[in-house]
Amino acid sequence: MKGKTLNGLMRHLRDKHGINIRGSRNKKDLLNMGYYHGYKGYRFIRRSQDEIPYTDFDQVVSVYEFDANLKAILYPKLMFIETAIKNRTLDTLINYGPVDFESVFSHFLNDYKSEDTGNRKYREKMKKRLDLRNKIHQAISLNYNEGKPVIQHFFHSNKPIPLWAIFEVISMGEFGFFLQCLNLETRKEIAKV
Repeated sequence: MKGKTLNGLMRHLRDKHGINIRGSRNKKDLLNMGYYHGYKGYRFIRRSQDEIPYTDFDQVVSVYEFDANLKAILYPKLMFIETAIKNRTLDTLINYGPVDFESVFSHFLNDYKSEDTGNRKYREKMKKRLDLRNKIHQAISLNYNEGKPVIQHFFHSNKPIPLWAIFEVISMGEFGFFLQCLNLETRKEIAKV
């Protein structure tokens, strides 16, 4: 499949989407944002059926700039919150014993046990737990293959990967799954810190 040139993308936006995009300023804006971020990423709200009826490329630029400015305000604060919660989680778990992933998985990521064996909630919680393990293992594998020293060091030293190292390489969403899978008592202890 052959891609479109910048002029071809501008023509596509005009002809297929009815967006007025012309001139060197719009061309420069599209080039700086990229087609995906400049249009495709902002063309609908939640579902592809809920398209935003843009008529002028300057509208797309305004939404893109608003989003970039909002991220610039929120990102540092979210990073602070993420780090603080991860550290509180580590501090709590360290008080209970080993904090390599396998130990934590066995002893603390067991919220499924709060449900009757086999019922719907039990199965949902067990699925989340198993999905979390897969996501953690995928993150470890990816970061090992990419040469991340924080992961490679433990493999090359033949040591279990500590939780803090895993927290360094997982996303905030994956960390959220981690918290959901922790048993209630552990979550309460983390909330106290």
